[in-house]
Amino acid sequence: CSSILCNEPAIQTLDQSVALYCGSLEGQEGTGEGVFQYSLAHRRSKEFGVDTEGQTTNERVLELFQGFQDSLLEGDCTTALTQKESLLSLLKVPIVQSVLRFAYIRDNVLVLDADDQAKAEAFGATFAATVLPWVYKCHRDDAHVIYENLKVGSESSEVSFARVKEALENNYDCLGISCAEVGGIWTEEGFAEGAEPCSDSSSQRSSTAQSSHLVALVGFGVSVSAILLVVGGFCYMKRRQVSSSPSTLRSTASRRLGQRR
Repeated sequence: CSSILCNEPAIQTLDQSVALYCGSLEGQEGTGEGVFQYSLAHRRSKEFGVDTEGQTTNERVLELFQGFQDSLLEGDCTTALTQKESLLSLLKVPIVQSVLRFAYIRDNVLVLDADDQAKAEAFGATFAATVLPWVYKCHRDDAHVIYENLKVGSESSEVSFARVKEALENNYDCLGISCAEVGGIWTEEGFAEGAEPCSDSSSQRSSTAQSSHLVALVGFGVSVSAILLVVGGFCYMKRRQVSSSPSTLRSTASRRLGQRR
């Protein structure tokens, strides 16, 4: 097809993707006050000290979206496919950061009352359920570690942030993300001890998952869908800005955890 109009449906679909990523509440300036993934990435970039090559996660995502649109307008399908894969990888970053965040809270914040413990457990399990298929495809043992630590019903005293962090970092290369993109738990004094960013040279593991186990995972994905809908809906209803300091988390967790996702 010699007409640029041939790509209009794809460009319209891309516009819808951007709208669903950002949401209308962000406004013209994109201040992170919305309830969609742009807002999540906005907060996590601050909480994890992310500034990859002078850009936050959202700045890189929007740059990729813009380049994707340009490639479609030019009919450059090869570049567009590459940009799509880069986007799909980068969109995993805020979810991985969220798993790390709630694993850290459950392992390190000891002042949670019963209600806040339940909320932290629900948040951790929900975000973990999102990453489990990705990690399982790379390495099923690491997925098992994440599941056992953050599943619904797990005791906070048994949650090991270090083990969850290692299980995720083992598979960054397979997931198409980097240590620099994820960052670490950021405080006013710098990265928290034991929660610093990893080195990309140590985050590689070959994929060993087998197709029969992936089939079994489909059933697991269906079983957690109800949790994702209920708890995920609750998470996205919360609009208050999240503190970026774990020290603040420790002192105000009981009072404010219900306002966070």
